[in-house]
Amino acid sequence: MHPLTILALALFAIFLVVLGGPSAIMAFVAYRKHKRYKLLGGTGLTVPGKLKPGLAKTAGKVVGMEQPLVSPMTRRECVFYEFRVEERRTRIFRQRRHGPPEADWVTIVHDRQSTRFALEDESGEAEIDLDGGEVTMKDVARNNTGMFQSVPPELERVLRNRYGTSTRGLIFDKVLRYTEVVIEEGDRLIALGEARAKKRGKGHVVGKGDKVPLLVSDKRDEEMANSYARSRNWWTVGAIVPAVLLVPVAIGCSIFLVVGLTAKSPEEERQARLEREQKREEERRQREEERKAREEQRKKELEERLNKDKGKQPKDPPDAEKDRPKDGKQPPKGDDFVGKALEEVRKGGNQRNGALIRLGRAPTDPEQRKQFDEARADPARRQEVAAQLVEVLQEGERTSKTWAGNALELWVTAEVVPDLVVLLDKSQGLEGRSFIRALEVSKDPRAIPALVRQLKNNNNRLTAGRALEAMGPAATKDLIAALSDETTDRQTACRVLEKVGTAEAIPALEELAKSDDKVLALSASSAVRAIRRREKQ
Repeated sequence: MHPLTILALALFAIFLVVLGGPSAIMAFVAYRKHKRYKLLGGTGLTVPGKLKPGLAKTAGKVVGMEQPLVSPMTRRECVFYEFRVEERRTRIFRQRRHGPPEADWVTIVHDRQSTRFALEDESGEAEIDLDGGEVTMKDVARNNTGMFQSVPPELERVLRNRYGTSTRGLIFDKVLRYTEVVIEEGDRLIALGEARAKKRGKGHVVGKGDKVPLLVSDKRDEEMANSYARSRNWWTVGAIVPAVLLVPVAIGCSIFLVVGLTAKSPEEERQARLEREQKREEERRQREEERKAREEQRKKELEERLNKDKGKQPKDPPDAEKDRPKDGKQPPKGDDFVGKALEEVRKGGNQRNGALIRLGRAPTDPEQRKQFDEARADPARRQEVAAQLVEVLQEGERTSKTWAGNALELWVTAEVVPDLVVLLDKSQGLEGRSFIRALEVSKDPRAIPALVRQLKNNNNRLTAGRALEAMGPAATKDLIAALSDETTDRQTACRVLEKVGTAEAIPALEELAKSDDKVLALSASSAVRAIRRREKQ
C-alpha cells in the first residue's frame, strides 16, 4: 500500500474520532430532546382518574402516600429530592499554551431519593413512579463557592455530617457548586410517561416504559415543550459544527487517497527508474555503435581512396608547401601531424589544449589522417603519445586533464594501464569517466578490480558497468565478491553478469535473488537465467 494511502486513512480515522465522535454523541442527544418535544406536543392531556394503559400525559396536585422526606440542604419536607455537589478540579498535567489551565467539574455527591406520591384532581389520582425519570423544576436551590469565598455553613454541615466529606482543600477551601431539586406536597406537576394499571387496587401508575421516557415538571405544558425544543436546537448546532469541520478533512483525505491509489508503490517506482536507466543505457550504446560504424565507414572510404590514388602524388594542403623540404623528401619523424601536436603538448602554454584536442580527434585531411592512423598503428609512437597524455593527467591543469583523458581513449596502451588505475582510484566526481573509457578500450584484465570499485561511485557506476562488460568473462570473479558488498551498486553488477558472467556466479546470484529488495532480486534472477542460456549454447 502506498504511503499516501496509509496517511489518508490514518488522518481520516483520527479526525473521524476527534470530530465525528462528539458530533455523533451530540446528534444522539439532540434526537432524544426532539423525541421528547414531539411526545409532549403530540400527546393530549388526560385527567388522573381517566388514564388508560399506554402513553399518557396527566397533571395534578402532588399528594404524598408515605412518610415525607427532608431535603439535605434546604431542610424542606418533600416527596422527592435530588442533591448534587460538584468540585472544580484543575488538570495539572494538561496546561494550555495561553490562558488559565483547563479544569473540570467532578461530581462528589449525588443523592436522589423519593417516596410514593400521586397526582390528584377532582377525577381521581394517578401514582407517579420516579425511578429513571427526568425531573425539571422552576424552583431549584443552587449556589457556587470560590477559593477565597467561604462555604455556606449549611453546605459544610451537610457534607461533613451526612456525606462524610469536607469543603477544605490542602490550603484553601474547595471550589464547589451544588443544586437541589425538590418536589413538595401541594406542587402542581405535569407527568408524561407510560401508564400501567396497578397490580392491587384501582387506578394507574405513570412511570418510565421500555420505549417511553418519564418526564416530570412543574412548568406549563407549552413551556415544558419549548424548553426541550431549545435544548434540541443547541445540541443540533453542536452536532453540526464538528460535522462541517469534518467535510474539508474528508475532501483532503480523499485527494490523498486517490493520489495514493493511482501512484506507484516504492518498489514499482524503483523498477520504473531502473528500466529508464536501462533504456538510456541502451540508447547510449546504440549511439556509440552508430558512431563507431560511421568512423569505420569513414576509415574504409579513406583506405579505398588511398588505394585508388596509390602511386600518385597527393595534393598538398595550402600551408604544407612551406613545411615541405626542398629536396622533396617526407618530413622527418616529429614534423608530422602527431609529432607537432606532441611538441605543443610538451611545451605547454596556450597551445597545449588545442594540441590535446587534435590528438583526441581523427583529422579530416587525408594526408594528416594517414599520418594519424600510422602513428596509432606504430607501437612505439602510440606508447610515446600515451605516456605524454598520462603525464598531463598527473600534473596538468584541469582543462588539460579533461582533453588528455578524452585523447587517451584513442592512444591507450598496456604500459599506461597501471598509471590509469592509480589515477582512477584518486579521481573525484566525474573526472574518472575518461579513465574508465580508456581502460574499457584497453580491455586489460588488470583494470577489473579498479572498475569494480567504481561501482560504489554513483557518478561512475554506469560507465564502469559498460567497461566491465568490455572485459568479458574475466570480470566474473571480482563481480561475485562485489555482490556481497552492500555499498556496491549490486544491480549494475547483476546486469554485467547477465551479459558476460559465467556459471561460477550462479550460486551468489541465486542467494541474492532471495533478497527482500524486489528490484535487486529481479535483477539477480534475470542474470541467472541469462547465464544458464549461454551455458547451454
